[in-house]
Amino acid sequence: MVATSAHMLRVKALYQDWSLMSDADRALAIAGEKGAWTGALWEKSRIYPVTALAVFITLLISVTMLLVNPGVTGWLSIALPVETGTGLVFEPISQTFSSLQWWRLLTPVFMHFSVLHLVFNLVIVIYFMRPLEGRLGTGFALLFFLVIGVCSNLVQYYFTSSALFGGLSGIAYGLVGFVIIMQRAFPEQIEWAVNRAFLVALLGFLLLYSTGVTEIFDLHIANAAHWAGLVSGMLMAGLLVLKSKTGHSG
Repeated sequence: MVATSAHMLRVKALYQDWSLMSDADRALAIAGEKGAWTGALWEKSRIYPVTALAVFITLLISVTMLLVNPGVTGWLSIALPVETGTGLVFEPISQTFSSLQWWRLLTPVFMHFSVLHLVFNLVIVIYFMRPLEGRLGTGFALLFFLVIGVCSNLVQYYFTSSALFGGLSGIAYGLVGFVIIMQRAFPEQIEWAVNRAFLVALLGFLLLYSTGVTEIFDLHIANAAHWAGLVSGMLMAGLLVLKSKTGHSG
């Protein structure tokens, strides 16, 4: 299926060239395509280092959790785990602060409990994070990731008192909130030109999840982290807009 008859002629010509190639030539062509794809991926990683690093760490930790060692959860949860005779329990979060294990305030964002959970969050973060990093720079992207990640984790823990949560979805909704504000403030900037129906759909999912309907299917979602991410992202965008407007007026 192609868009126009002109495309059809081009595709036919390419297919004819392909059909005339020997098996050896085809193998070389495929290898070349794979090499080009790998090169393009490396180039994207250099352009968007924060996005690439976040994806790499998330994949490393989540795949380890899902396929190798579920005990990784205890190393990265927001509260310290303690083994008891009845199973694993968690210390109050005050122990995280007193033991100076500050990384635990962020690391839950890298943990995912299913492949679907992992893929959905990675797609959203990659889709929204690259334009943010490209427009506002690596430093701001790193600050955004850290602030939204910590805020969403702390709010989730505060409202549930449970350390058994994780995922990039708080940051994903932080990016959604950020883009909503930036799109309204700077409609001429291509980085924020996201289809509004897509944004509405993501907000619709947030509202649906917040009703608790997913718990009927034993699917527990960190709704507090989602809302905290959304609001935090909007606030960061609002501060950026205010700074921009103040700078222009000055």
